[in-house]
Amino acid sequence: TSIDNAFLTISAAVGAASSGTTVKVLSGNYVESNPLEVPAYVSVVGDDQRTVTVSPSIPTKDIFHVRKGSKLSNMTFAHHLAPAAAVGFPTGDTIAENVGGGKWKGPYIQNCTSDTTTGTGIYIDGDQARSLKAMNVDAFTQYNQGGIGVAVTNNGFAQLVSVFTICCDKAITVHKGGQADIANSNCSFGTYGLVARGVNDLQYSGIVTSSAAAAQDNIVLNITNTNPSYNISGVDYTHQTGVATVTTSAAHNFQVGMGVTLADIVFSCTYGSKTYPYRRPY
Repeated sequence: TSIDNAFLTISAAVGAASSGTTVKVLSGNYVESNPLEVPAYVSVVGDDQRTVTVSPSIPTKDIFHVRKGSKLSNMTFAHHLAPAAAVGFPTGDTIAENVGGGKWKGPYIQNCTSDTTTGTGIYIDGDQARSLKAMNVDAFTQYNQGGIGVAVTNNGFAQLVSVFTICCDKAITVHKGGQADIANSNCSFGTYGLVARGVNDLQYSGIVTSSAAAAQDNIVLNITNTNPSYNISGVDYTHQTGVATVTTSAAHNFQVGMGVTLADIVFSCTYGSKTYPYRRPY
């Protein structure tokens, strides 16, 4: 809370931080027990990326693990080695989407530098963060000699602005359905600028329901047979949060991005009951 009673290490400060807290890191070289687990909606902000350097005590493990709404800024990450990344998701992150208010706020990495050899700057693995698969990056310099700048895999997603990769073996890679939106960025020296391999898992299958004219940009698919109706075994609605948890009687195999229709759900209270969807008579 002040310079007079500051923690000696970033890991100790992050360990004491709760949602809504900003950890301010004064200039210096920090060798930290890694990975540092940053809670949701906690920011770690350094004095300046030229004067704050964070290195791992175990070079082959990630330096920072970030979660929903967390932020890292004004730091240099150094001495992490393959397969480690400076910033990544924790394995099996299942943080509830309503923690801290709002939904789908990805971690934000701003005004940082990765300075190493074979390590990766940012590793975004959709399988490691099942409830949140995206990161937002602004002004990140990657000087990873023989390493990777930004790697996105397993349906992960990256929004990259002003990412500058220097001497990287691969500047930005996407694998297995990973996606990177890139703006105002540059690749200097190194071996490869953009690398894409593999495809994502099958999302939908069906049949074309009607013929399409030449040059038509809209084709209708019928996927009803591959996505049948499921009975609902229970609905739990919490009025304080406005969140309803729906449980199906059988495994539904729904995936993010699918359209789902809910019908014939009855909500009862002391004032009576209504069937959802409900249309008010006029």
